[in-house]
Amino acid sequence: MLPCNLQAMGVKSIALYGVIGADPFADEMRKILGSRRYRHVGLLVQRENWDTHVYMKPFEKEEEQQRLDFGNFNRLHPATSGRLLENLSAALSGLDIVIY
Repeated sequence: MLPCNLQAMGVKSIALYGVIGADPFADEMRKILGSRRYRHVGLLVQRENWDTHVYMKPFEKEEEQQRLDFGNFNRLHPATSGRLLENLSAALSGLDIVIY
């Protein structure tokens, strides 16, 4: 996870911007991000045609199976992308660097 790497390098403030789904994966992501004190107010929820990007690797009898991917067929709504760009643009003056 990139934010953890940045934090380990001494970055004091990390703000996250992006799109997540309205699903259990997004709920868990917000919990983890909040527990590590990242500012994630820039994460937008798109409820239709969007699943949070994640993958899982199931195990059967301690043997790793093929991974399962979620979010491969997402379609970003123009309104969501517009809001994302507006939010990031409004925050730019307070950011030292943007990594995407």
